[in-house]
Amino acid sequence: MLKKLREDFRLAMATLLSGCAVLAIGPFAIIRALKGDWVIAGLDAVITLGVASMFRYHLIYGRSEASSIIAASFYSLAGLGMSYLNPQPMIYWMYPIILANFFLLNLRAAIIINVVLFFMLLPLASHFPEQMEFFDLMVSIALVAAFAGIFAWKTDDQHQLLDNWAHMDALTGVGNRRKFFATLNKKRSSHQALLFLWI
Repeated sequence: MLKKLREDFRLAMATLLSGCAVLAIGPFAIIRALKGDWVIAGLDAVITLGVASMFRYHLIYGRSEASSIIAASFYSLAGLGMSYLNPQPMIYWMYPIILANFFLLNLRAAIIINVVLFFMLLPLASHFPEQMEFFDLMVSIALVAAFAGIFAWKTDDQHQLLDNWAHMDALTGVGNRRKFFATLNKKRSSHQALLFLWI
């Protein structure tokens, strides 16, 4: 399991974010249930169970692009739903959701989901006593998204560069032994592996 987490940066981030989300949201479900706020407590419990289920899926089956899109969509819709139920305090959960989207998804998909999320938050302006407070909040959300996007983009570039250095011979540009075994492991389950070895 640790080897998988070391090799796949997005899987490691999904694992970290899922663990933090369960630890951060789970207690709120209990506290709100004890206070009698059953609707929001129920949503907190659903979000916690959903995040825990996605965490388990990622650990067992590995991360795929489809599962990451489902996870990011789930987080975004859950945060949006909570923001519409109780706008004043819940809208601040959009910050970690926007950050999570950049680490779960490729840059293009994260930008699309976050832009849609941003525009779906705009109708909440009427729930704030002062429009300037809401405007400040939305500007700060946009800035956080921009900085997170730049960081995710540069992190992906550096990860790709390190991966190339680890798998390619610097002098010839041909794949090295590590690249050979990585390719062999990917092809192991198919007939391509025998053909690959024969060549």
